[in-house]
Amino acid sequence: MIRRELSKRTGGGVLAGIIANGTKLGVPVSGKSAAPPLRWTRFRGSSLFEQVQCEGRPLVPPGGFGLLDGRCRLLAGGEREAPVTLRGENTTARLMENYVSTWDYAVIPEFAISSAPCAESIRKFIPPEDLWPPGPSWGYHWADLDVLRALNYQVFGDERTGSLEEFVEATQIAQGTIFQWGIEHMRRRKPKSSAISICHFNTYAPDMKWGIVDYFQVPRLSHEYVKRAYQPLLVSLELARRRWLLGEKFQGGIWVVNDLHKEFRDCVLSIEVSDPRGRRLFERASQVNTIPADSSARYGAVEWKVQGNLGESFRVDAILRDAAGRTISANHYVLLLADQEQARRQCRERAKRLQAIKSQFHNADYYRFFFELSGQDGGR
Repeated sequence: MIRRELSKRTGGGVLAGIIANGTKLGVPVSGKSAAPPLRWTRFRGSSLFEQVQCEGRPLVPPGGFGLLDGRCRLLAGGEREAPVTLRGENTTARLMENYVSTWDYAVIPEFAISSAPCAESIRKFIPPEDLWPPGPSWGYHWADLDVLRALNYQVFGDERTGSLEEFVEATQIAQGTIFQWGIEHMRRRKPKSSAISICHFNTYAPDMKWGIVDYFQVPRLSHEYVKRAYQPLLVSLELARRRWLLGEKFQGGIWVVNDLHKEFRDCVLSIEVSDPRGRRLFERASQVNTIPADSSARYGAVEWKVQGNLGESFRVDAILRDAAGRTISANHYVLLLADQEQARRQCRERAKRLQAIKSQFHNADYYRFFFELSGQDGGR
């Protein structure tokens, strides 16, 4: 039996679900019978606390809509626990690294960034005349072109609108990069932060939104970024920015997050920097004597005098190997040779321009991209 005790205040919506009878996300646990149907409850409240009293059975909140602590208490949403939905589209007004670094939450149950599916998938639900440049049909599939272009600028310093293929590939890389940045930030904070969940793995219709696998079951490029950021044993760089000028001192903190109940000894941690052509610009290796089980810790820092060509990118790889030389965690970051302060100003100015246009329309009015279709004199 499960007994629920609820208290709530009015406000936005939260979805919470309970899975009992020794099951986890509908999959029978060893020694248990087949999973019963899932039971879902829709709650409304900006602050919601749900306490679940269980009889030694594992209760697992689905998706990322519920937060479970060690005493079988389910915390769902609420101002004190975490934001209900944290949408990366907020980064359209600030550089993502400045935005993510302010996160001071115990849990983020929904983390959402938009992207477009691959061109092959788009051709299955967008008519040829609307494919490129994006026509009104994109609006029926939740496309916010301002957001997609702004997120591309965040990551590449360019909107990447040269072709359909270039644009959608860039949106997927931008989605993955921002997911990676946010997920790793939260994981490094362990145990102060204990969970972060992306909003959607996939969605129920062809769309230009938050999934990392599209409606046709094709993984977006962002899928690999999320997979890498959720490695149980994660080597991670803590970076204050993504843009660096020639001659500046690149600096980053080196962290290892270990979510496994296993200790690692006598490891080697390597940092490698390369240019877009794969030419090695810098490398160093250091010994890591012990990585405790269930831990998150900083293992020094990396410094490098930035080289390359302004306007290009550089890649930083972090690789952790065990005593036998086997790679047990690998991660990488693509950063820009550009002016961080200039990008910050441009990002803010862009957001003001877009907001001035958007304020003339309803929030969900896609016709703001097609003035000839809106207003009294617009097409019908």
